[in-house]
Amino acid sequence: MEERHPRGAEDGPAEVQEEDGPAGGPVHGERLLVHHEGRQAAAAEDRRSRGALVAPAALKAVVGDGHQGPSGRYFASFVVEVEDKPLPELDAEETDTGIDLGLSCYAVLRGRRIASPKFFRRQERKLRRAQRAVSRKQKGSNNRRKAKHAVAKIHARIADQRRDFMEQETTRIVRESHAVYAEDLNVKGMATRRGTLGKSVHDQSLGRFVRTLEATCLRYGRTFIKIDRWFPSTQQCSAPGCGRLTGPKGRHGLHVRVWTCTECRTRHDRDENAEANIRAAGRKRAAEIRHEAERQNACGEHARPRKPGQGSMKQEPTRSSAAARGRAGGNQPRSRG
Repeated sequence: MEERHPRGAEDGPAEVQEEDGPAGGPVHGERLLVHHEGRQAAAAEDRRSRGALVAPAALKAVVGDGHQGPSGRYFASFVVEVEDKPLPELDAEETDTGIDLGLSCYAVLRGRRIASPKFFRRQERKLRRAQRAVSRKQKGSNNRRKAKHAVAKIHARIADQRRDFMEQETTRIVRESHAVYAEDLNVKGMATRRGTLGKSVHDQSLGRFVRTLEATCLRYGRTFIKIDRWFPSTQQCSAPGCGRLTGPKGRHGLHVRVWTCTECRTRHDRDENAEANIRAAGRKRAAEIRHEAERQNACGEHARPRKPGQGSMKQEPTRSSAAARGRAGGNQPRSRG
C-alpha cells in the first residue's frame, strides 16, 4: 500500500509504510505508519458502510495523499478499488418511497420517520465556551494555540457524527427501497432567507444528504429521481381524485402541521402528505423516462449493442413499379389526343 505523507512545497514525495507494530504516533521521521489494527478497522468500516465483503489484504491503493487537520488528526486519503455488487431486486410498487426533508423532522419516508439529530445544536453550548476561551488568550501565545485546537476538535466531532449519520441512514434507505424520489431543494436559498432558520438548515446538511443518497443508489443499482423544486408537494392534496392546492402556503404556514382539504374534506399530516405527493410525482417521472428510452429505441436506435464496424441502417419504403415508371418518364404532363 502506498500513500503520501504531508509535505511542504519544497519537499519531495514521502513514503507511507505499513507496519504491524504497537499503536503509536502516526509520523515516524518522513514516513506515515499505518498499523495492522488500523487496516483491520478500515476494512471493518468499509464492510459496514458499503456492505461489501472485502478482506484487508484486498484493499489496493491506487493514488494517495495525506495531511494534518486543524484538530491535530492525520488524514491519509487514497483511492481503493472495490467491486460493487448490486442489491437484490425488490417490488417497485411496494418498496419505492418519497423523501420529504425538513427541519422539525429530518426526513419522512414511506412508513417511517427519521428524527432530526441536531449535532451542532447539541454541541453549541460547549463550542461557545471554547470560543470564548480563545478570545481571552493573547494572540500568538501557546495558550491561544491550544484553545484553537480545542475548538477545532469540537467541530471535527460534529462533522464526524453528521457524516456517520448520513452514511448509515442512506445505506438503510437504499437497502429497503427499490426506487427513491427526493426533492431538488434550494438549500442555500433556505438558509439565506430573512429569519432565524439559517443555522438549523446548515446543521441539517440536507444538500449533502441528497448527494450521498444519490451516490449510494448509483452504487447499488437503485433508481434515484429528483423532483422539481417548484413542485407543490406540501400544498397539493394527495387524496385520490382530488389534487387541489388547498394546503398551507408561505412562511406563515410553516407552523401548520395538520390540515384539512377544503374540497374533499380529507385530513392530512403535512409531512406524510408531501411524501405521498413526491412519490406519485417520482413514479410519473420514472414512467416518462422509460417511455422516452423506448421511443428512442423504436426510432432507429439499436436496443442491442452494435458489433464492431456495424452502422445504422434505415429502411426505405418499397417503391411500386408504376411509381418507378412515372419517375423514369419525368414530370412531363400527359397530352390528350
